[in-house]
Amino acid sequence: MSTERIETGIGYIIACLEACAAFYSEAVFLRCVGLFEKHRAWATPERKKQYTSNK
Repeated sequence: MSTERIETGIGYIIACLEACAAFYSEAVFLRCVGLFEKHRAWATPERKKQYTSNK
C-alpha cells in the first residue's frame, strides 16, 4: 500500500469522526475509532494528534 493512500485513508477516518460528532452517530463513531486504532501504526504524528484532540 502506498504512503499516499494510507494518509488519504487516515484523513477520511478523521473526517468521519468529526462528522459523527456533529450528527451524534455513536455506532459510526465507534466504527471509525476501531478503524483508526487498527491502522494507528501508519498514522503520522500530526494525524495522531488530530485524532486524540477529537476523542
